[in-house]
Amino acid sequence: MSGAYKLLRSGVCVEIDRPDPGVIRLDDIAHNLAMLCRYGGACDRHLSVAQHCVLVSEMCEYDGIDPRWGLLHDAAEYILGDMATPIKRLMRDDSGSSYSLYDALELLWQEAICERFKIAVSPSLRQRTKFFDIVSMLWEVQSNGPRGLTASQFIGRDAREYLIYLPIYDLTPWDAERAEREYLSAAARIGLS
Repeated sequence: MSGAYKLLRSGVCVEIDRPDPGVIRLDDIAHNLAMLCRYGGACDRHLSVAQHCVLVSEMCEYDGIDPRWGLLHDAAEYILGDMATPIKRLMRDDSGSSYSLYDALELLWQEAICERFKIAVSPSLRQRTKFFDIVSMLWEVQSNGPRGLTASQFIGRDAREYLIYLPIYDLTPWDAERAEREYLSAAARIGLS
């Protein structure tokens, strides 16, 4: 081991910088994402990454694109944690690059997760899922905080194309236990195991 490792609730020990698709478990992903709060905790109530992923997956499915990537698009965070986007941007700016160590690790884990679950992620699938990721983020912020910025300020660009999607989902935050159950239920429904 490189010394950079994480022990998971299941007892699996993973090397953070050397993901092994063979040890990636859906129950570990669901549990860890259910325990992670979005926006660095700057919400009115705990809003988990797991709930966010279920919402994005449902939007992808409704739009006719692969909901499996919607459910797994933030799955690397089960190892790396949910780092707030402004911090990711700052890390990139300080390095003089548009790419940081976090980005590199996230890509390694995304690739391993895709290999584990046999998902091919095309650029168009990634782009459309990112669109729904932003729609979900704006709905979450509107209903649960953080406060103080317009939608365009929050995402750092014009938000009008995202705001035409009215919230059709119940955005009441789930507790961690429900978030884990709903994540696993969504996974089973769309054929992830």
